[in-house]
Amino acid sequence: MLHRAICFDVDGTLLDSAGVLRPRVARALHVLQDAGVTLLVATAVPQRFARVKVPQAPFLCETGVFMGGAHLVHEPSGYGHQARMDLPVTQDIVHTLVARHPGLQILLQADPDHYALRFPLTNETPEDWGYAAEGLLPFNEALRAPCLKIVAWDEGMNLAPTLADLQARLGQQVSLFPSEDGSGLWASARDVDKGSGLLRLLAHLEINPTETAVIGDHIPDLDMFRVAGTAIAMGNAPAAVQAEATWVTASNDEEGAALAIERLLTS
Repeated sequence: MLHRAICFDVDGTLLDSAGVLRPRVARALHVLQDAGVTLLVATAVPQRFARVKVPQAPFLCETGVFMGGAHLVHEPSGYGHQARMDLPVTQDIVHTLVARHPGLQILLQADPDHYALRFPLTNETPEDWGYAAEGLLPFNEALRAPCLKIVAWDEGMNLAPTLADLQARLGQQVSLFPSEDGSGLWASARDVDKGSGLLRLLAHLEINPTETAVIGDHIPDLDMFRVAGTAIAMGNAPAAVQAEATWVTASNDEEGAALAIERLLTS
């Protein structure tokens, strides 16, 4: 196999549409680990939540690009990197969202272990997201310090116009991304994305990006596609993502990640 490292998105890639890491995919990940391939994840969620999502392969989350690139980790060497947003930009984004969308839920990721919510959780607990209960901060307190990431969402809302306005005003100071259906958005520090995070982490690991394969399913994964030697799109990925891939595997509900791993192992 020509790849020293393989990087996986989590939701929509490793996990099926029910959020489950299927046994065939888990087995394929263990085969890669046994083969000595460097495995890492690149996900929008914090490291703790990623561990909750893939308990069958906990080694995956020892090395990764978390929070869309705002937090990088290589636990074996003790390496970590955090990219915080400028405080005035953070406050501008939050105040704009609150003014335009009074019922919008907003999460502020203060650091890898602490976060704040504009409204209390209803059907979930901090433990469901991989946090200790004491990791939850008062929202107004968190808004007084630079944070790693802002996430806003409401399934009944269309945030596209607000996102466009924020992009026009703050696009040179912050990285902004929409959710797939337009009902959410997230923001992080300028030039922070999965691709830049992957490059920084590979540099620490002394692995050439050309020796790396990435597997993803969503628009933010394109930043990784453009820096890796091999880019593999899931069959459930939008056409724009598939168009930039080296090749396309099956969907996440057809164990496409396992099929991609099996092809990489025999190529």
